[in-house]
Amino acid sequence: MKKKTYTFDTINTENAIVTENLFKIYNKNSINPFYAIKNVSLTIKKGEFVSIIGTSGSGKSTLLHMLAGVDAPSDGKVFINGYDIYSMKDKELAAFKSQEIGMVYQFFNLIPVMNVEENIAFPVISQKEEPDMNRVSAIINKLNLKGKNHSLPSQLSGGQQQRVSIGRILMASPNIILADEPTGNLDSKNSKEVIDLLIWMCKEHGRTLVIITHDKDIASLADRTICIEDGIIVSDTVNAGDNNE
Repeated sequence: MKKKTYTFDTINTENAIVTENLFKIYNKNSINPFYAIKNVSLTIKKGEFVSIIGTSGSGKSTLLHMLAGVDAPSDGKVFINGYDIYSMKDKELAAFKSQEIGMVYQFFNLIPVMNVEENIAFPVISQKEEPDMNRVSAIINKLNLKGKNHSLPSQLSGGQQQRVSIGRILMASPNIILADEPTGNLDSKNSKEVIDLLIWMCKEHGRTLVIITHDKDIASLADRTICIEDGIIVSDTVNAGDNNE
């Protein structure tokens, strides 16, 4: 899959993600506007693994979706690998996201009429390019899905479906991986396998990984844990442990 060189507005940075004075306001013009995100400025380095925690409704998923280019901020800027993503036109942003950002969701988001091979190859197929089926096979083996090549999502367990969604990211090879409660629907065994895969992608391939989670054990595996409450970052902690050596 060919990587495009972009010429959009940038900042000179070695960081993967930078936000400047980020706001997300609902009912902005009413007498009771709701501030989902309030003046958030943060920096995430290239190759860093960051977990974001907070209670339900704290704004953590809203923040992640703004980082992903899915939900535009009411005010402020989001720079991904130095590029001001919300200065881009819609088509430009869509092309940028397809190459630079990979999303993992709680509910897998596989295409139900496509088998495992086709779902994994989809990032290439969607660009009207011919997928390298040897690479697809290698990814399937890495995901411990050998023999499931032609299975539809409905024929897979939840853990297997989530691994296929990670396989699509391996195929697209984005620089940044954003995961929104990726183990929320999985048992402990499958949760560990999924997290191990995501960390492997981050550490072995130099990808930047940001995970939204309620699981404190998962959060503790990250290089840093950011806690959000009421749309505000209330703590940003460097975690101790072998993962931070």
